[in-house]
Amino acid sequence: MSKETRKRNKDEKYKKLRKKRWLLFLAIVIWAVVVYSFSNQTGEESSGLSYKVSLFIFGGNAEMASKAEPIVRKLAHFSEYAIGGILMYLEVNTYEFKKKNKLLIASGLGIWYAALDEVHQLFVFARHGSIFDVLIDSFGVIVGVLITSIWIRKRNKGEKVATKQSNNIN
Repeated sequence: MSKETRKRNKDEKYKKLRKKRWLLFLAIVIWAVVVYSFSNQTGEESSGLSYKVSLFIFGGNAEMASKAEPIVRKLAHFSEYAIGGILMYLEVNTYEFKKKNKLLIASGLGIWYAALDEVHQLFVFARHGSIFDVLIDSFGVIVGVLITSIWIRKRNKGEKVATKQSNNIN
């Protein structure tokens, strides 16, 4: 392979990487805006949405929905931040950091946003910031980061095995 071809391949690889980074960054911004919009709802609007989801889950059973609403609300916190953890790890993984640092950076960013989100809620009518919610959100981020990290490691391991097998055939 000529020097010029190697340079062209390297440039194409870099362009793809930059595009991937920007798309992931855009996905993170969209996620953050969605989280912000949920947090910007009044307490009544937020509870109403959780109640509607609970009603759907329990097939319209109002009694069960009322009992489940607080749990559904906390699961929503966990889930939305798990999604954030996935996106943040995917973004951080495009950089050449040690694995431990990737885990720490992605988790740290997600936990920082969770804390910031709860501070934001202090200024929203009929809402309050909660350390407990920061903990639930943080747990969601960490689970999202770890699941993504494990999935990527297994996927990469499978690709290495496939490459090794195809090289042995040739």
